[in-house]
Amino acid sequence: MNDVTAKITLNSYAFKALALTMSKEEVRYYLNGVHFCQEGGKAFFVSTDGHRMLAYNMDHESDSPY
Repeated sequence: MNDVTAKITLNSYAFKALALTMSKEEVRYYLNGVHFCQEGGKAFFVSTDGHRMLAYNMDHESDSPY
């Protein structure tokens, strides 16, 4: 697996919304966090707690080839 670093500026309201839908229960430890995917000039973020899910996409400019 290759490690890739991307610098993205995320709207604070979107970050708070993603954080609200992350699981905070120890039972659902596998749902803690936010999934991030970058394709072309778009970035995608997804988080869930098993009951609610939020998907957020945004356009961004990056010098990274990934």
